Amino acid sequence: MIDKLLPTTFLNLRTRPTSHWGDITKPFFVTIGCSLTENTHIEYKDCWSAVLGRKLGLEHINIAFGGSCLEYQSEKVNQMWNILPHAKFCVWMQTYPIRKRRRWKWLGDHLARNQHVLAYEDPNTFQRQCAIIDQHMQENVLFTNCWGYDVPYMKALTVKYKSNNKFFINTNNWIDRAGDNLHAGPRMHGEIGVQLYEHITKNFPQWIK
Repeated sequence: MIDKLLPTTFLNLRTRPTSHWGDITKPFFVTIGCSLTENTHIEYKDCWSAVLGRKLGLEHINIAFGGSCLEYQSEKVNQMWNILPHAKFCVWMQTYPIRKRRRWKWLGDHLARNQHVLAYEDPNTFQRQCAIIDQHMQENVLFTNCWGYDVPYMKALTVKYKSNNKFFINTNNWIDRAGDNLHAGPRMHGEIGVQLYEHITKNFPQWIK
């Protein structure tokens, strides 16, 4: 059943991404996002999911998929709750909302990825992201945003969710880079991992009991 959480290749064949699969016989949580959650070009122990797991003393599963859009991630969160209903909570580092995938399902998730086809300036982009968030707001999901969001867009997101503890606004700067010089480096991952730990223990202690 867990294979259903994996992205697919051409003709929807399942493939295992470079994710982490902890021991789910023990208390665990789930993380999801794009390549900035998947641990691209850094050691897995340094990615924010691993940092958060160590700080909380919990196992975790990382079902992030590089290049994925918000719709893909939302579908995986739904599947995750059906397949792993005993997960304590999910941390969703939302990808860039200007991404949108191609429509043809037979391409599989890998080939259907399509980046930056929407615009931050388009009000529909913001409304679309908020609608996706609202679909999951009653679940044990903590939302955050990945690094590199458009600054005016980030301001709108902050205004929208500043009083909602379910959304942790990531305003951290790019302080180091991964080996490809494009993705977040270990210091950035460590910083957000600690911040998420502090936010969860302060606002959602019931999730980690």
